[in-house]
Amino acid sequence: MPKVTELNTGTPSKDDVLLFDGTNGTKKFPFSDLALTLLKTANHSSAGFHNSIYRGVNLKTHWGLSTDSEVVNKVSTNISNGTFEDLFIGDYFDVTINTSLGGTETVTCVIAGFDVYLNCGWEAALTQHHAVIVPKNCFKTTSAMNSSNTTSGGYKGSAMYQNVLPIYASALQTALNNTIINHREILSKSMNANTPSGAYSAWNGASSDWEWTDSLIELMSEPEVYGCRVLSSSFYDVGIAKSQLPLFRLNPGMIQANRTGAGRQWYWLKSVAGSTSFCSVGSDGSASYYGASNSYGVRPRFLIG
Repeated sequence: MPKVTELNTGTPSKDDVLLFDGTNGTKKFPFSDLALTLLKTANHSSAGFHNSIYRGVNLKTHWGLSTDSEVVNKVSTNISNGTFEDLFIGDYFDVTINTSLGGTETVTCVIAGFDVYLNCGWEAALTQHHAVIVPKNCFKTTSAMNSSNTTSGGYKGSAMYQNVLPIYASALQTALNNTIINHREILSKSMNANTPSGAYSAWNGASSDWEWTDSLIELMSEPEVYGCRVLSSSFYDVGIAKSQLPLFRLNPGMIQANRTGAGRQWYWLKSVAGSTSFCSVGSDGSASYYGASNSYGVRPRFLIG
């Protein structure tokens, strides 16, 4: 056997292994897991630790599981017990949904953050451990926010909120083994057409009131995507959706999304931009807005645990 000093040098590959010897005998350890293991501290079960690392693996393959349902159950267990064990930002898994809007489609669920909304809420604060899930891509079908170019009624009064999102919420709840958390969010419910928009001084129309509401899934806010308000009309557009999701902070390329069979896709945000338009994420990567009657992508976020 050659001496250590006689061994060839080179760059290790992810498939190389290290040998460790201890009280339980000699064991091998994958080199690909070394950096993550060294990062772990006494607080490695905290949400803050897991929010700081982008990994982006397919959890079904990573865990060697056979069915999507098994993956969902393991993800839910590791979240609900507060350990977030072997879960990191960007990790993903697939579920299949069937709706009257898009028929049967596969939704790639990407972990976007851990305990992001913990302790948020007024009458009933959210105390349940959770992960924020954002679909990798928009759903198969597109939709308008309203049938006409109006933001009257704010986000909560929109046809998107009232007629489209509940259909997806029901389908996703079934596909995710009822692990979506029903919690309280503060949502805009009215728009004053005579109030100057915070987006631009020459625009009129701004969200003018809000209320606490039961929530399963919601469109994202501008701060959740970009980290700040850009074209939102007022603070009523934000509520508890006030912080950039770790997914977009660690990997900004995930802000843009595709749609099945359509390539890059504009998609809606829940923020009012003016009396006739809502905010959106542009297919070209821009922070944008469009008239409420335009049909664009649907990419909500939801909490599981």
